[in-house]
Amino acid sequence: MSDRSTLSIFQRAMLLGVVPSVIIATLLVSFFIVTRFGDTITRFDEKGSLLAAQLATSSELLIFSGDGSYLDPHADNALSDPEVLCIKVIKEQRQIYKRGDCRQINRPNLHEYSHVIYKPVVFKDIGIQGNKKSIDNVELGRVLVLLSSEQIQTQHNQIILNGISIGFSAIILAMLVSWRIGRSLSKPVVELSDTLHQISSGNLSARVEVTTKSELGQLQINFNKLAENLEEHEISRSEDLRKIKLAQQEAEAASYAKSQFLAVMSHELRTPMNGVMGMLQLLQSADLSEEEKDFVLVAINSTEHLLTVVNDILDFSRIESGKMIVESVYFRLSELLRSIHQSLLSIAEDKNLSFVLEIEPELDVSVQSDPTRLRQVLINLVGNAIKFTESGFVKISVHTEEKTDTDIHLVIDIIDTGIGIPKRQLSQMFESFKQADNSTSRKYGGTGLGLAISKNLLQLMGGDLKVQSQLGVGSNFSCHLKLPYKQVSSLPSSTDGSETSIHIEGDQNGTALLAEDNPVNQKVAVAMLKKIGVTVDVADNGLKAVNKCKHKEYDIIFMDIQMPILDGFQATEQIRSDGGLNNKTPIVALSANVLAEAHSKAFDVGMNGYLAKPFKKKDLEDIILEWLGD
Repeated sequence: MSDRSTLSIFQRAMLLGVVPSVIIATLLVSFFIVTRFGDTITRFDEKGSLLAAQLATSSELLIFSGDGSYLDPHADNALSDPEVLCIKVIKEQRQIYKRGDCRQINRPNLHEYSHVIYKPVVFKDIGIQGNKKSIDNVELGRVLVLLSSEQIQTQHNQIILNGISIGFSAIILAMLVSWRIGRSLSKPVVELSDTLHQISSGNLSARVEVTTKSELGQLQINFNKLAENLEEHEISRSEDLRKIKLAQQEAEAASYAKSQFLAVMSHELRTPMNGVMGMLQLLQSADLSEEEKDFVLVAINSTEHLLTVVNDILDFSRIESGKMIVESVYFRLSELLRSIHQSLLSIAEDKNLSFVLEIEPELDVSVQSDPTRLRQVLINLVGNAIKFTESGFVKISVHTEEKTDTDIHLVIDIIDTGIGIPKRQLSQMFESFKQADNSTSRKYGGTGLGLAISKNLLQLMGGDLKVQSQLGVGSNFSCHLKLPYKQVSSLPSSTDGSETSIHIEGDQNGTALLAEDNPVNQKVAVAMLKKIGVTVDVADNGLKAVNKCKHKEYDIIFMDIQMPILDGFQATEQIRSDGGLNNKTPIVALSANVLAEAHSKAFDVGMNGYLAKPFKKKDLEDIILEWLGD
């Protein structure tokens, strides 16, 4: 028998309708047959008993006189009934009268074919001469009537046939009713299931036909309402998705436009700034009076401040768009901290501040992170500390919070005795464009982006930035970093006292090709390179740079990116692909575009380095030292 859980609603209805009907019909038919059998046998017995009683009454004279003629008419009348086979009268165990076929009386299986009924012959109230005596209920003999059972068997067979017919008809009727009920139940459910499958396949307009006013009909109505709501919701959702997609496209277009705007603005700002800063640096090395040197220094500081603002805006934009990328290289932490201390020491001394660097001896290790970004963060924090401190001290304190065989948890504290931060405003310190109050911005300047950028950069490096401060007492900005590390012996020191000199084979100190279309930047770069001792050829567009590379081999090429005819990328690709004299010559990009996409593309087309404008003479010296030094 199959598992009931696999039966359909129609099969269940048939099963529940037919099985009880079969059982009930069987019981009723059995009861009918048994009852009818009993009634037939009772009637048979009553008929035989009545006939035997009548014959017994007529047999009194036969018993007394021995003359059977008195009984013959009654016997003939009884034998005319086909159920009566034989009539006998017995007196004192002997037969005195017999009519009919009495041979079956002695058969061993008599009761299978016939039925024998005995009835006593009794006399009542017989008077005796001269003296009346009562001899009631005195048995004088017995009358035997043999009845045939063929008729009763026929009746029994008919009763059985009628009972089976009635039962079978009842079962057929039950099956028809169950089939009808099963169909009325299963058909709507099947239609619901098919419609649900259509809806789940995406046809949300599919509906089920309401075929009844019963509970199933109400279910069909509610199902259609649900389908309508689902279709309306899907239409609404599709419209929302369309709007979201449109908004996303608009946001992407806006983001692209912003990136393009930043790239253009970066280039347009940095290009003239490179000329201004370059000329100021060249002017600073000239023979000037003390007052003139002070003027130049103020101008240089102003341009560096402007450059800081531009860099903050670009960094904030890159962080906000998720395009800021941090490196992961090993560097000596103590050297980085001493370099920062040395570069900012003069600023602190100008304000008569004590500037202290405290490093635990065991922290002379090489850690893995982004030294450029870490330096940016620390210079920003220390610069803020010096800027907002009028008297007292600024201290960089580094200690280990936890150390394992592979990782070190560093805490770098920047402590000052400056103006401090009100407690209510501490929670806003790392928000963009936020400072303690408006008067701070007016007095000390700044965009309010530095702390937000610093915190985001530390988080990109797997760390965090925290602050504790008290108004009028000072502040403590803590950089928490968990970094992989190596012992200092695994990384050679760059401050071992030795100096690396620039030496180029030949009569000159090296030859360079400068591809630059801006006349001011040409003058700046040429002057700086000549002071370094490098002979320079100039090309004012990418095509001229390619042509010069075909006729002369250079030790290094400085390639501006945005140039007429051929830009720096296209020129580099042609130089690298033509297999000429400068196929392997180092090419360093010079560009005012500091976005990550420009960096990536520069290296993709075959450039070896990237120098952002505005650059300093020291930056050029480092590039020459890296590629041409021995």
